[in-house]
Amino acid sequence: MSFFSKVEVLNNQHFFTTSRYVYTHLYSSGEYENTSYDGPYFILEGTELKQLQTSHASDKDYRNYGSIQVIGSNSSGSYQTSEGTTKSVIIR
Repeated sequence: MSFFSKVEVLNNQHFFTTSRYVYTHLYSSGEYENTSYDGPYFILEGTELKQLQTSHASDKDYRNYGSIQVIGSNSSGSYQTSEGTTKSVIIR
């Protein structure tokens, strides 16, 4: 499944929808990026989206996975990743 197909799966599951922010920014470098803030972390395997219980599950190696950060903002030109604005999804 391609990267954009995975984005479409997330969109169809309303993963990007938020009423708290005017804009939703998507960020991805194409590989899994281990972030240090506490916040909701999810994993998308195929079309199944699950929330992880901890931000960094030590029993899995995500180096061969991709990731997307979904960042809420009230400005179209700038955004900041933090616990309150960002959700991370690991994609496979």
